[in-house]
Order: sequence, then C-alpha cells, then structure tokens
Amino acid sequence: MNRIYPALLSCLLSILFFALTPIDGHAGPSIDLIFTSDLSGEWISQNCSMLQKTQGKGLAETARAIAKAKESSSSSLVIGGGSLLGPGSIARFLMGSEEGSKQAAKLLLDAGIQVISPGVSEFSIAKSTLLPYFDTIKTGGISPVLTNISCEGSRDGLCDHLAPFAIVPVAGIKVGILGAIPEDAKEHVGTNHFLGAKVLPYDSLIEQAKKLRPKVDVLVLEVDSNSKLTLWDVVGLSRRMETKSVHVDVIHVTRLSNQHGGVKELTLDNGTVLVGTPSDGEGVTKVSLSAQNEAGSKAGSFVSAVSFVTDLAPKQDGLEQSLQRIHSQMCQTWSEPVGALPKAGLDRALFTQVVFDAMREKAKAEIALLNRGAISDKGLPLLKASNDEAGNALPFESQVVVSTVQGQDIVDALKKYAKKDPEERLQVSGLTLKEGALLINGRAVIPTARYRVVSIDFLAAGGNGLLPEKFLEKNKKIVAPDLRGLVLDYIKTRKAPQDLTVPFALENRPIWSTSLDLGADLQNVMINNPNGVYDRPQLTRDPSFSFKLDGSFRAEMDHPSHLFQFAFRGQYGQSWLYKSTVAADPNSPKEWVVNETANLINTSLLYTFRGLSLKNIYLPTPYASLAIESEFSKPETRDYTHFELSAAAGVRVALPARISGHVGLGLRSELLADRDSLIDLERDLAKPRFLLQVGFEMQKRPLFSKLGTSLLGEFSVNYNFTDPTVLQTHEFRLAGKLY
Repeated sequence: MNRIYPALLSCLLSILFFALTPIDGHAGPSIDLIFTSDLSGEWISQNCSMLQKTQGKGLAETARAIAKAKESSSSSLVIGGGSLLGPGSIARFLMGSEEGSKQAAKLLLDAGIQVISPGVSEFSIAKSTLLPYFDTIKTGGISPVLTNISCEGSRDGLCDHLAPFAIVPVAGIKVGILGAIPEDAKEHVGTNHFLGAKVLPYDSLIEQAKKLRPKVDVLVLEVDSNSKLTLWDVVGLSRRMETKSVHVDVIHVTRLSNQHGGVKELTLDNGTVLVGTPSDGEGVTKVSLSAQNEAGSKAGSFVSAVSFVTDLAPKQDGLEQSLQRIHSQMCQTWSEPVGALPKAGLDRALFTQVVFDAMREKAKAEIALLNRGAISDKGLPLLKASNDEAGNALPFESQVVVSTVQGQDIVDALKKYAKKDPEERLQVSGLTLKEGALLINGRAVIPTARYRVVSIDFLAAGGNGLLPEKFLEKNKKIVAPDLRGLVLDYIKTRKAPQDLTVPFALENRPIWSTSLDLGADLQNVMINNPNGVYDRPQLTRDPSFSFKLDGSFRAEMDHPSHLFQFAFRGQYGQSWLYKSTVAADPNSPKEWVVNETANLINTSLLYTFRGLSLKNIYLPTPYASLAIESEFSKPETRDYTHFELSAAAGVRVALPARISGHVGLGLRSELLADRDSLIDLERDLAKPRFLLQVGFEMQKRPLFSKLGTSLLGEFSVNYNFTDPTVLQTHEFRLAGKLY
C-alpha cells in the first residue's frame, strides 16, 4: 500500500509536467477579423417623415457593434464589404456632391471600418462623386481594395484610386485582403458608372492571390455577390484556388439574394471559412484566428472561431451628432413637397404608371420599360411628392435613356412581357396583346418601322438579362440624368392630383414615319474579239454601257382616325450602244447610239379618313388623292413637257398581311399641254378626262416571320382607265421590290 502513493505522486507530476509543457513550441499570435456590410436603417431608408428611426439598425448601431466586438479583442481588423453605401436617403443625399461624398467616407471611417472593398451599391450611387469618396477613404490609411477590375482605356483614372490588394500588419500577423465585384456588375449599375473600366472574371483573382499568399500570414477575400454568383459558386472558386496551391483563410460574402446576408458560417474541409454579416446593420461578424504555433504563419496554420456580435457598446456621441446634423440638412433640403398627390397616395400600380408617364412624356417615346426592382415597396404608398419620399420609392440612381428600336425586334423581345402581369420582372407601358397580336398604343406593330423606347441605364446595359444584348444600343441618348428628379418634375407640372391617375395615352398621338430607298444600276460591256473569229453570243454583240437610277421617298402620318401619305419616286436611265450606222452593213462606220431607258417623276398625296372604322379595321374607308406625274426630259416627238395632274376620291379597304385595296373615280389632265393646239391629241389631253382607279398595295414588310427582317418585300398593282369616249386608255402598272 505504501508503494502505491509514491507511484501515484510520480504519475500526477508527470501529467502536470506534460500539461504545462507546450507542444511544438509556444502559443502563437491571434487576431480578430470583424466584418460588416449591408448597412441600412438610418443610413439607407430613413426619411424625414419618420418620427423615430428603427432601433438597433443603422450606421450608428453598426459602429457600436464594432466597438463591442473590439472590447474583448487584443488585436483586431475591421473590414467593410460591398453595400456600405446603400441606395437611399442619407447616403444618396451625401453622394450627390463632392463634399457630401467625402463626409460619407469619413462617417464610415469614424464608425471604425479600417479596410473597405467597394461593391455594386457603391458604383450604383456614386458616378461623378465616386473618386472623392475613394480619396477620403485613402486618406484614412488604406486604399479601397478591388482586385478583379481592369482600367485599360478607362477615363478619370479610376484604378489610381483603387488598390488590387492590401497588406495590413496587426500584432505581428500580416493580413492580405483581396476584393471582388460581380462579373455582371455593369448590368446592375448602368451606363458610365465604371468610368470605362472593365470587370474581370472571378478566376482573375487566382493569379493575384497566388502572388499575395507568400507575403501574408492570413488571406481574406471580400466577395460582393448577386443572384448569378451564389454561395456554391464561391465555394467552387475556393476549390479552384486550392488546386493552384492558394489557400484562402476567410471569404466574406455580401449582398447575396438573402435578406439575412446569405451564409452565416460555413467551414470547408480545406479549412476555409465562409461568413456573411447580419443584414440591415444589425450587428457584425467576428472571426477569431489563432496560430497553432509561434512560427505558424504558413497557409492553413490558423484555427478559427466565428461569432456574431449584436450587442452594442455605449453610444458614440461624435458619430451620432454627425448623423443627426446630416439628417437635419437633408430634411431641410428634401422634405418640401413639389406637388400634390391624391389623398390615398400612390400605391405600386399608380406609382408605376406615373413613372412610365413621366418617362414617355419626356422622351416622346411610344414604349417605356422598367424592371420591377427599380421601385421599392418600402417607399410605397407614396404619400408626399418630396425628394426624400421619392428616393425611398425609387431607391437607385438611374439615368433615363431613349433609343429607336425596329418593330420586329420589339415583337421578338417584348411580346412575352405585354400580358401586364404586375409580378413580371420587366414592366412595360405602351404594349398590349389583342387576340395574340402585339399592339403599340392600340395600333398594329409595323415590323420595319422604328419606335422610340425609353428605359433606364440599368436595363440598357443588360441588367438582369431581361432584354436581348444591345437591344437599346442604337442611337441611345440620355434624356434625364436621374429618374427620381424626372418623376418629381412630372408631378410638379400636373394641375390637379387626379391628373396623375389618368394614364398618359398615346393611342391618339400621330406617328410620323419616313423611308428612303435609293438604287443605282450600272452595266458596261466591252468586246475584244480580234477578227471576229469567235462566234459565241456574248462576243458577237456590240459594246454597250447603261445606267439606271431609282429613288423613292415616303412620309406618313398615322393617326387612328386619319392617314396622310406622301410619296415620291424618280427613275432615270440611259443606254449607249456602239453599233454600225448602217444596220444592213456590219462593216459600215460605228458610232454610239443613245437611248433613254427610264424617265419618270411621280409624286402623290393621299388622305384617308378612318374614323368610321375604329372598331373594325376591315370596314371600307373614304379617301382622296392627288398625284402629279412628270419627266426629267422632253422627247423630240412632242412640244410640251409631260406634267399630268390627277385627282380622285373613293374607298380603301384594309386586307390581311398589311395589304390595302382601293377603288376611286376622278379626273386627270395634262397641265402643260396646249388646249388650243392644232394637234388633236395634245388638245384632248389638255382637257379634264374621266379616271377610274383600281389598285392593291403592300408596304415594305417582312415576308416570312421566321426570317425576321432579313427578307423584306413590297409591291403595288395599279390599273387606270381613262376617257371612255375620246382617248380611251388602259394603264396597268406592277412594281415590286425585295430587300
């Protein structure tokens, strides 16, 4: 028994010795990475009509959560991801000026954020004030980090204000930071917001990470994501980095399509930790990294623990006072209503209609397009037509752009959106479906006509993939720098609130269209047949040269009740034939013989009253026409120049496939012929003569729907019967063109 105690004591001492002896060296250094993003509440959506802001949200609360997270940290680094600048009130107010953008950056720095990686929200809101914002952050010690961007050919030196990476030493640990923005960012921020820079694919991060990894102890990747970059895409990116021997310790994912900020915590089997952050500025994410040993700075040598800090430290009076001062300035500037609204305000349906009406009126456009996400339910119903309230209903800064689009392209791209589904991602005004046919403001689409389409820069740049690529690129121009200001100006011009509830109707608006076709035909035949030894047909003919010019112009005013058409066509052609002066003697001297092959000038004016056929387009409609036919040169066989005036009245009928037929009675006369001429024919032509007109016409249109506008055609068939008593004539003219 006495022998047991010494042995037990020896065992206890051994256990104590090993317990107190560090394995593989001394304990290594540690660091807390504190992540924040998706700030809202006071920072994004508060307006001047709110009596008190939502508790526990906003920049001030985020600053207090950062301070709380740092209380228990011996060493820390605070990193801000994308969406630090939201699309609403205070941030929008500040980012409207250079000085304000500097204040916005200073507020973020005062909140305790040390490194910032900009995301889509920053580029959406900034534009001309983006560079001062970046400069102010840079003066805080570290340039904003954005890795997958190229500034070749860009303007204003955007990349001079950004860093491809950052290395921050904290408590003996070197932290490397990379930042990524979505590959399709330009679809989300619109025209010119990137100042000409290009967003590179995500895999471009791998090479930069490979260069940075040997220089740092901890590697962090900030990813501003969207619906096209899901959590699993980020996991795949991490895997691809591992195959290139690049280990990332922490990936912070922001702006995923999840109201809670996407992933909360996910640890991969390679040791990489994926984290998100509480949405709406309700807290921060804390990732504690501890080295496994003193020399543990190689990849994968850190172990992590993730926590979410939602408790708040005491108020920071300086930051609170700054926010209150800016809020007061904003309300003094933006709270005054510019116009009156209906008592119940504008719900989503009415407000969408008002936005469309404002866009179409400003751009003089037949069609308006808007993505559903451009209007926020948080700002609806709109109860006051003020800048701050309108900014909550239209949270994104959007340029208004107009372009001309061919009718067939409109049918192909927009017919599926014309069903007026309020939940449709693309909202359309000016298009309707009737019995399966697409109508533009109540009228059938002309496939070859060009229509004015107004939208916002986000959609014009391909946002969300709702429109075909380059759908709005042709002749695109900006008609308003900011949609919100345009809508407020529109409300301001309405005489009474009820005017806003009446849709902006274009059904009775005249549509003007013009077309011009020019054609030239040249033919030259040169013969070299020494001694006439070859008898092939092409070598026995005479040399010749011929040309023909053909031009036509058409202008049309299309109104539901009226149709005016003006048409002009000119044709002229000549041929020169080098032939023998004596037809029976091929050896006689040769000379060039000139013949006219075409010589026509035709001008016509047509008016059709369609008021009687508004409900049924196939009912006959009365028309009146006036036409002049002339020539470029007078032949030697007559003394007067052909200048015939004809006038007729009758009925027209619309047929399927945009073909129209007409029957009319009238008079025609040669105005320049001499009524007292000794020549009977000239004297009779100078008198008014009876005229019967019958014709069919198809204006230029696609011939086969499956070919789109790649094969177009037009034709006209006209029969004129004149003067059955004296100069009875029958004229039959058929003309057709393929394009």
